[in-house]
Amino acid sequence: MRWSYSFYAGKSMENLYAEISNIEVTSAESAALSCTPCKNSISEAGRPFCSKCPRNMIYSALSTSCEPCPNNTISIDNLSICVPKLPCSIEYDAEPIYDPCKNNTRKVRYKWRKGTLCDIENAKLPEEKYVECETCSK
Repeated sequence: MRWSYSFYAGKSMENLYAEISNIEVTSAESAALSCTPCKNSISEAGRPFCSKCPRNMIYSALSTSCEPCPNNTISIDNLSICVPKLPCSIEYDAEPIYDPCKNNTRKVRYKWRKGTLCDIENAKLPEEKYVECETCSK
């Protein structure tokens, strides 16, 4: 690639300007003259790039589209295979939700974290319970 430009500076060199007047692409002997097929992704008419399949779907060369992963498997972004879901961990995959304190106790219940990839269909969240309110120490 070659380009031509002009450079301008104000009297105090505070205002600097550059103007590109010409851009020329050279050595394009290996440029693609036709579209190349997307690898493990979708090619949509009129789009200049390939699209990856959404989470929990993989590209099927047979149907040239995204297909859902089988039950109890997942596919993470940019992964072209479905893998078995891992068992859930309350410590990492769930988050507690606390009600406001009332008479020094509050209810705590759990929900699965948004976007968790574990096998929530075969996991159980802890039962809701009442806990003592903790006081903040300075």
